[in-house]
Amino acid sequence: TRFQHDSDVIFDTLDATLHQLQLALKLVDYTKNRHFVCVKNDYRSNLLNFIANGNFEETIWDDQTAMMYLKKEDALKLEIKIPDGIQVHPLSKANAEKVNSIWPHASPGSEKFIAYCIEHNPSVGVFNENNELLAWCLFHDFGCLLALQTDPNHLRKGYGEIAARAITKQIAEDLNFDCVANVILSNVKSMNLFTKIGFYQIDTNSWIGVGKLTPQIL
Repeated sequence: TRFQHDSDVIFDTLDATLHQLQLALKLVDYTKNRHFVCVKNDYRSNLLNFIANGNFEETIWDDQTAMMYLKKEDALKLEIKIPDGIQVHPLSKANAEKVNSIWPHASPGSEKFIAYCIEHNPSVGVFNENNELLAWCLFHDFGCLLALQTDPNHLRKGYGEIAARAITKQIAEDLNFDCVANVILSNVKSMNLFTKIGFYQIDTNSWIGVGKLTPQIL
């Protein structure tokens, strides 16, 4: 199962030698799948060596993303042009099924994860007069945008950009946060969209999932 919310592992270190990080990685419980999320580029080779030297069942996935950034002062200045007949408001848990059905990273357990993020974090949905969900964007627990998507039946109408602008400005206004979006490097359209809004790349991150350890000591 890819999305078990309590399986995420997020780490950082002030130790330039990364020795303490190596020790900390060994303390994690690997009796179930683990998801190393938003791993800084500086730590990627170190983590991959740790995985290679372990007895993990498999590497489930390895995605690299561009960390796109917009400071809150610029986010507060964003203009959001909403066409006639279009409404923008937060998602509800009832929208989780549709969001998950279109999300390219969906897998067993991910709808529950999407519902959790909708319930506990900021979100934006773009709706028409019939309350049909056209585009949306969520916010992840650790502070970055999540699942910016447009319904395939409503592409090229600017709805995704409306969602991205709206949630970015909301995060600046309500949370007083700068805004970060992690975009898969090969997703040129999303990279161009965030660049158009004003974001710029500050780092490259990795998202690596591993199967549980076989019953041997690290």
